[in-house]
Amino acid sequence: MNIKLIATDLDGTILDSESNLSKANELALQKAIEQGILVVPSTGRVLNQLPRSISRLSGVQYVISSNGAVITDIRQNKHVYLDLISINALKSVLEVLDKYEVLLEIYLDDEAYVQKSSLEHLDDYQVQRISRCLLENSCTVVDNLERHIFHTNEPAEKLNIRFKNIEIYQSVWAELEALSEIAVTSSGWDCIEIITATANKGNALKYLCDMLHISRENVMAIGDGLNDKEMLQFTGVSVAMGNSSEELKKEADFITLKNIEDGFAYAIQKYALK
Repeated sequence: MNIKLIATDLDGTILDSESNLSKANELALQKAIEQGILVVPSTGRVLNQLPRSISRLSGVQYVISSNGAVITDIRQNKHVYLDLISINALKSVLEVLDKYEVLLEIYLDDEAYVQKSSLEHLDDYQVQRISRCLLENSCTVVDNLERHIFHTNEPAEKLNIRFKNIEIYQSVWAELEALSEIAVTSSGWDCIEIITATANKGNALKYLCDMLHISRENVMAIGDGLNDKEMLQFTGVSVAMGNSSEELKKEADFITLKNIEDGFAYAIQKYALK
């Protein structure tokens, strides 16, 4: 397999359960880079949440963030692709959410924003450990998030919505799915993620490959969540983590080990390195 580009998810894929890059995965990345393979982190996170262990690698120039809404050239410090949620679509989403008690986080211009009162009641919501750490340590805190959104009056990259129970989760998902301008997805059971109807990791990766003149047959993608599905469908070599959902595993050419077993390193060595 002549792999020229590897697109990899972060949480649940290349990062372990503590959000760290293991020595085995770091070594696999370095070997791929030494062979001239481009490594493209493809994440649901906003850009400023990209771990330093990933961004400092010499072979990482492009980052797909916010579930495919943004591609950034981090060496040139510029966006090369944007597919953002319009103000009108944001209003429609907020009209739905105003009926429910939810925790809302919004990504605007590479930054994550959350309301102060939400952070003060995190224990009331279904928030996993890694998500909680990101909310507490990498978000800009505002007094009134909805007011901030409309005062800024800028399109958004992505919305994250968290809930107190599964019944609210299901109700909100059903209502939001009926809106035409957005897509509803998830990278885990604790959160609904909102992007534009055309934004996903697969479309962003296709744009990047076209820009770099790299054929899809020479691209490998690896992930664990439903928000990785389009990315796996696009590439010539698709790999699902052992900890992936059964739905995602059906989309993959290969199944590797779990993230806590260095499944990323195993897949890179087996399917990408010469």
